[in-house]
Amino acid sequence: MRLLLGFACIASTIAVAFAIAMPAQPADPPKPAEVGSKTVLVIHGGAGVMSEAEMKAAGLTRQDFEAALAKALRAGYAALRTDGGNSTLAVEAAVRVLEDCELFNAGRGAAFTSDGRVELDASIMEGKMEGRGEGKRDPRKRAGAVAGVCHIKNPISAARAVMEMEGSQNVLLIGEGAELHALSEAVRAKYSIERVSNLAFWTDRRVKQIRDLHAKPTAPMKLGAATIPELKFGTVGAVALDTKKNLTAGTSTGGLTNKRPGRIGDAPIIGAGTYADDRACGVSCTGTGEVFIRHAVAHDVIARMLYAKLGVADSVRETMAAIPDEPGGVGGLIALDANGRHAFGMSKNLDGMYRGYANEKGEVFVGIFASEAETSVK
Repeated sequence: MRLLLGFACIASTIAVAFAIAMPAQPADPPKPAEVGSKTVLVIHGGAGVMSEAEMKAAGLTRQDFEAALAKALRAGYAALRTDGGNSTLAVEAAVRVLEDCELFNAGRGAAFTSDGRVELDASIMEGKMEGRGEGKRDPRKRAGAVAGVCHIKNPISAARAVMEMEGSQNVLLIGEGAELHALSEAVRAKYSIERVSNLAFWTDRRVKQIRDLHAKPTAPMKLGAATIPELKFGTVGAVALDTKKNLTAGTSTGGLTNKRPGRIGDAPIIGAGTYADDRACGVSCTGTGEVFIRHAVAHDVIARMLYAKLGVADSVRETMAAIPDEPGGVGGLIALDANGRHAFGMSKNLDGMYRGYANEKGEVFVGIFASEAETSVK
């Protein structure tokens, strides 16, 4: 009996000590976080951002960039919500706003080639997988692109015009041939395409940039050197998801500052700078185009989802980790899957990417620097 009482005392002492050591439990356990509204539109304004000091020196503020991104998101969202609105119209609407904004390297405000003019590239792709057809008349995964155009105000609309050619005759048109098609009377009227002088794309900031660059001592140009303010990548893009769960991705760019005339990067290359598949996601890229072409970056994101069964965030992360980085960062991308989940990818050395997204409620969020999360814009 004395032994049993001793064990009881020891057990009681241990229980009291254990209770004191353990933190008090809440009366009601916390509820799991609510799942937010799904994303319907994602955009980017290019990888390699200006620091706030560089913005100030150029007479700009981060609010200027945030407002421009928000304007593009609202334009794309409005296109999604109009009667018959679809993801293609949303991507085109968002990208046109970015092309018309001189803050970004696409359309007005695009970078100059080494011989002092602007050459523009763009592409667009639908991820639809319904239907069957012979050869290029098959309706699945329609795509269109233009490259090296100098007189088309909104290249993304020209790319759409190529994509929607009867019988899917072509995917990519370049230079004079692209302009002959896009600026023909019927196409120009249908897609609201405007012919402009190359001077219409020039801005004081870009003219000063190319003049300053040429005034420097001659030195080999390092493509993609995002640490040099004059050579930040630029490029704009968007991915949208409509109510029918159809995805569309689009990308538009002026390319690298001081690029060789005729140089084409990844933006108009389907599978490199742009890709969409309703079974997985849509992708738009920005960065050193030669690297993104060689690694088929946009397609790689989707391939990882389809074959490795990864989610969009993991697929983006693994894709960006697999491509070779460089000082200043090799680039980034945006992705949106068919369930309304989005992801932003940036290489480790990248300082940031102008970016944003809109959810199904029409709420808009934007971000600039890699170290910051996207924030709401009213």
